[in-house]
Amino acid sequence: MNANKPVRVMKHIFHLLPALLLLQVTAAGQTADYELYKQSPDSCAPSVTLYRDGTFFAEGGCGRVAERSVGQWQQVQDTVFFLPQPPEKIKVVRSLTAFFTPGDTLNVTIIASCGKNISNSAQMYWKWPDGGLDPMLLSPQGMAQIINPPAEGYLLLSMMDQYIEVPGGFANNFIMRLNIPAQWASAHEWCRMDRFYLLKKDGRLVTPDALAAVYEQQAHQ
Repeated sequence: MNANKPVRVMKHIFHLLPALLLLQVTAAGQTADYELYKQSPDSCAPSVTLYRDGTFFAEGGCGRVAERSVGQWQQVQDTVFFLPQPPEKIKVVRSLTAFFTPGDTLNVTIIASCGKNISNSAQMYWKWPDGGLDPMLLSPQGMAQIINPPAEGYLLLSMMDQYIEVPGGFANNFIMRLNIPAQWASAHEWCRMDRFYLLKKDGRLVTPDALAAVYEQQAHQ
């Protein structure tokens, strides 16, 4: 991870909130139990997802130009307080199963906390001793693969602004189960946000100012 990565600021109207003591986000064992709020039905509209375990995911824009943030939320009466957390502080991997089967292919399967196979959207590489990176191929079976893996180097997963190393040489099949939802795992371009709050009224999240941005609650996808 590059500790000198420039800090980005989300381009939406959020406000600072008073100091609020919340537990550090871990996202452990999250399910699809959430509330989704969007400014419009458009797929690229700014959105806020409130998970039942007290974590949130905020996103503005689409693709790699979008900016995202995660953290914890807590509701007090009609006010929802948000405490963003650095993505690199979140524990990504819950477990790693490694085993050997005959053949000349190295396979990696990545499973999000909801049980969804997200191998096709994960950034997985083989890192050489000289620092070079070779992206892994995707198989029709939904696995990241390397044909005839080299004897030197190791697997490298890039996720949540983290670089997670998996030593090679002792197995050729890996099943990686994550602590985080698929939405978090496939996100890029994380931003560093200050604490903020939104008002929750009639199935909406509203910014508390004259130029209010309204987030309508959406049906589960």
